[in-house]
Amino acid sequence: MGLGQFFNKRRRGAFGRSRSGNVAMMWALLGAGILGLTGLSVDFTRAQSIRAQLQNAADGAVLAASRAQGMTLEQRQAAAQAYFQTAAGEYASVTGRSMSAPKPSAGA
Repeated sequence: MGLGQFFNKRRRGAFGRSRSGNVAMMWALLGAGILGLTGLSVDFTRAQSIRAQLQNAADGAVLAASRAQGMTLEQRQAAAQAYFQTAAGEYASVTGRSMSAPKPSAGA
C-alpha cells in the first residue's frame, strides 16, 4: 500500500464521513473541561467555607468585646483579639488584618 493509495479521493471522503471513534474523541476534548470545572467547584467551596469561618470569628470577637462592659478599651481589644485567634484557628495569622477600635471622643 503506497502513500498514493492512502491519499486518493475515495479514501479521504470515507475518512471524513466515518463516525467510529467519536466517543473517545469527545471524552478527550470534554474530559479536561469537566475536570477543570470540578476543580474550580472544590476550590470555590473551600474558599467559601474559610470565609464563613473567618466571618464567624470576627463576629464573635466583636460580641466578646462588647460584652466586657467593665474593661478598658485596650482590655476589650485584647479580649477580641484572643477570641478571634481562637475561633479562626489556623487562618488567624493568614488574614493580615488588625483589630482596632476608634478612641471615644471627649464629648461623648
